[in-house]
Amino acid sequence: MKNNSYIQIFAAHRGAGRKVILAALLAATTGSMMSQSLKFDSAEFTVYQKTAFSIQVPDYLVEVTDMSEQADLQMKNVFNETYLLIVAEPKATAVSLPALQHKFETNLAAHQGLVMARKDLRIDGRRAFQLDVVWQVQGNDLAYLVTFVDAPDVIYKIYFWTLGTQRNLLQDFRKSVSTFAINQFQARR
Repeated sequence: MKNNSYIQIFAAHRGAGRKVILAALLAATTGSMMSQSLKFDSAEFTVYQKTAFSIQVPDYLVEVTDMSEQADLQMKNVFNETYLLIVAEPKATAVSLPALQHKFETNLAAHQGLVMARKDLRIDGRRAFQLDVVWQVQGNDLAYLVTFVDAPDVIYKIYFWTLGTQRNLLQDFRKSVSTFAINQFQARR
């Protein structure tokens, strides 16, 4: 993954979502890997089971494939400008978790992003860090929740973002990230 790829991923989402609303409607009606719904405070959450991980995601997001070739899971809701990307970066190309955090914050600052809060945490028993970020892209204020999880062979990069006026959705994003789990066979590799 290129050094600034997460910056490119953030910047690239704006054009793709608005051009074809029909694509979002089609994505909403196609099969996904949904298996059950759970109730949190403000949204229903659906479990998405992938080969290497699972995560509970707000039901207002639909799985898509048009946001990033590098993503293991891509979801969006173009009607309320809400997005999710999960990217697994092999440790052979990734730096340590603290170095990755420093690198991310440095690149973000160079692109006029602002870290509002930092948090070291454990997700699925693994070291992780989480950043609450505000950033202006193409003149629009955006709110991001960025979480990096240290797994055995990869570092999972979990990016949620929406419009700055919808910062209240960050609570849904935090709940979703807290459910992230690495599948057992993946953890033993």
